[in-house]
Amino acid sequence: MDDVKLLPCPFCGGAWGIAREPRDNYPVAGMWYLFHKVPRCFFAISPSHFETEAKAVQAWNTRTPSPDHVIMREALELVLGYREGKGRFRFAGMPRQERENAAFDAWQEVEAKVREALSHKGTGDE
Repeated sequence: MDDVKLLPCPFCGGAWGIAREPRDNYPVAGMWYLFHKVPRCFFAISPSHFETEAKAVQAWNTRTPSPDHVIMREALELVLGYREGKGRFRFAGMPRQERENAAFDAWQEVEAKVREALSHKGTGDE
């Protein structure tokens, strides 16, 4: 299983692994599943179990991120850009009031992205 090539997570860039359920784990006994090696990332794949290792690898390597994952990634990139002073969130040298206004605008943009992602829950658009 160590020679299996799984693409990195499209959300955080972290590694994924593949393993087989124990034979006594009903109803998924002997089936293959994928697991994230980065515990803080919440990206998931559905279905979660596969009949063969090849099917699990193919499902992972050809997946399409859900709209929620794309929106949340964009929101997190905005937050990280703000925190690290990258992109349009470079505040160095700005007067205090401009920095506060820019930070507030950034937060509103992040909040809008999160609300958009949450609005898809339970609508079948996930």
